[in-house]
Amino acid sequence: MSAAHPAPTHPRHPAAGHRQRLRARLERAGLDALDDHEILELVLGLAIRTRDTKPLARALLRRFGSFGRVLDAPAPDLLAVPGAGPAVAAALQTVKAAGAAYLRDHAARTDALTHPRLVADYLRTRFASEPQEVVVALLLDARHRVLRTAQLSRGTVDRAAAFPGEVARAALKEGAAAVILAHNHRSGVPDLCLSS
Repeated sequence: MSAAHPAPTHPRHPAAGHRQRLRARLERAGLDALDDHEILELVLGLAIRTRDTKPLARALLRRFGSFGRVLDAPAPDLLAVPGAGPAVAAALQTVKAAGAAYLRDHAARTDALTHPRLVADYLRTRFASEPQEVVVALLLDARHRVLRTAQLSRGTVDRAAAFPGEVARAALKEGAAAVILAHNHRSGVPDLCLSS
């Protein structure tokens, strides 16, 4: 009868205990219990397993000014921060994309877009870091829930166009009962037009 072999152990890095305490606090008290640099430390931990992420989190926040701006930063700007390699840039871009996809899906599944504020909140996730003007149509069912978001056109930094035929085709294809047309400005503020 052979003796059981113990599982291999990996040396813990010096900040492993700190990271574990952050995760425990997140599980116990939720996201509001963490500061932005602590949330960023945990996100960076997805890409950096063997060293303390606190110095890099603080450097990124100093460079870009806020957690949201770190997520909005283009990869070349992220890579210019010492300690932020391609894995860090990819992790940050993945977290941003996953968050936006979750918010869009959550809104589409649970919230009827019956008020301009709800529409604006939904569209903020779509336009948050769009560098060009884009025209989209939110195709809604009879209860004003999102069936699909159709991109009608992509323009330049200051203009985009959409044509009535494109809107009609998208709405008919999806069987939409209502359509919300929206386009962004580089300020990130969408213009809205509701039609049914």
